[in-house]
Amino acid sequence: MALEQEDFEQIEQLIEQRIADTSVVRNENVYYELELKIRMQRLEDESKHSRELIVQRFEWMDERFKAASEENNRRFEQVEKKMDEQREENNRRFAEAKKESNRRFEQVDKRFEAMHQEIVGLRVDIHRTR
Repeated sequence: MALEQEDFEQIEQLIEQRIADTSVVRNENVYYELELKIRMQRLEDESKHSRELIVQRFEWMDERFKAASEENNRRFEQVEKKMDEQREENNRRFAEAKKESNRRFEQVDKRFEAMHQEIVGLRVDIHRTR
């Protein structure tokens, strides 16, 4: 069986159509793969940017916590200093009150001693006059 020109043309058309179909499928696959790669790259970029934002926010939080801690320490030191000053003032006032009490007790003791001497003197006088 010999092939005629018409058969050759038909075979050629089939081959060209097959090549064109394969090329279109291949191009569609390449286009789809390229689109997937572009999407993956965008996702990676967005993910990287999100990680950078998260890291930056954590750094900001660390700075805020550090500043708050320093402020709290400063306030506690002020409160402690004020309490120390009040304690010293109270100690000073109690020491002064103690000195004043001792001075008054000494005056009372002197008065009692003077009264005792006076009573002893009167007693002696009473015994002499009897």
